[in-house]
Amino acid sequence: MYNPRRTKILSNAQLQELKNKYVIDFQKGQVLLTLTTRNHTVAHNINNTFSVKCDNRRFTVSSTTMKLWQKHFKLYNLFDVQHAINLLAIERSQMTPEIILKKLNSNDNSRL
Repeated sequence: MYNPRRTKILSNAQLQELKNKYVIDFQKGQVLLTLTTRNHTVAHNINNTFSVKCDNRRFTVSSTTMKLWQKHFKLYNLFDVQHAINLLAIERSQMTPEIILKKLNSNDNSRL
């Protein structure tokens, strides 16, 4: 599913920066990212991967993650869910919703 060699792990500060920079919503099969600094919203189809910039790096959110987030993890931030999946990929662990939930609960500040 994920190639550990291409997976990027963000620091806690970088992850928090992303969470502070965007408000995330789900409507009609699209993930809506709204910048908190200005009134600008970008819609991303749930079936397509997208990336956002953080400290001159690209943080990619996969379509699989968006679908899992919409179905199982709406109480969590989308970036936290992708970060948990990336951590599991680096560890070469299985990625079931239950294991992802354990990883989310083990990380601090993962709730909205």
